[in-house]
Amino acid sequence: MASPIRRSARVVFLELPVPGQTVAGGLAVDSESRVLLGVRHDIPGDSTSEVIRLTATGALDPAFGSRGRVALGHGGAVAIELRRPGAIVALGSWSHSAAVTADLPVMAAQLLPGGRLDTTFGKGGELLATTRLPSSGSALDCQGDLLVANSEGVKRFGPDGRLDPTFRTTSIPPVAVGAVTVPATLGEFAFSPSGTIVMGGFAGAFRIPALGSGRSIVRAVAIDRAGNRSRVVVRQVGAARSS
Repeated sequence: MASPIRRSARVVFLELPVPGQTVAGGLAVDSESRVLLGVRHDIPGDSTSEVIRLTATGALDPAFGSRGRVALGHGGAVAIELRRPGAIVALGSWSHSAAVTADLPVMAAQLLPGGRLDTTFGKGGELLATTRLPSSGSALDCQGDLLVANSEGVKRFGPDGRLDPTFRTTSIPPVAVGAVTVPATLGEFAFSPSGTIVMGGFAGAFRIPALGSGRSIVRAVAIDRAGNRSRVVVRQVGAARSS
């Protein structure tokens, strides 16, 4: 069997035996220079998510999961964060069954260095969504807490995967453009040394009479460590408005 690894200078090409298209959703490098990839495989009628780890030389790591791969479930692209030495956090949205059920999707999983689920996190190593509304973004902050945003607002979960009751679940106001209201779609996070959380996102390709066709609405929201919203900036067709 041909090796799934091909190297060209400093580029590594993975040839995985999966039909359809593979999309990388996240990348991280650990303290031993091993590369972790969060990927989604789009196959006919389904999508599956997994985490792949490569050694420092670019080979599939046999010490991780099953020959360097850990399957997560059926769902979307996976972002990768490193919380503490060896702990791997996969962020995204996936389920364990391709069938549509009433079960809430998994939005995060914490893996041990060998690829097994860390049972000290969430429920058996996984964190279930608190609502069926899809998350628009998630990230670990400077203290290792997990922040998740969706159209309802932002929630924070501690390192053990429990919902943080001290964090004010911040709602993000929609943007009103004439008679049209555009919901929040915040998916990117940034953190300042002081603990301020800045989220950004946009809504695009809308056909809004007041804006014309194919325009974008860009917004940024800043909240403090307690979850209080301090500033919202919305930019529409070159004009900025703050509140």
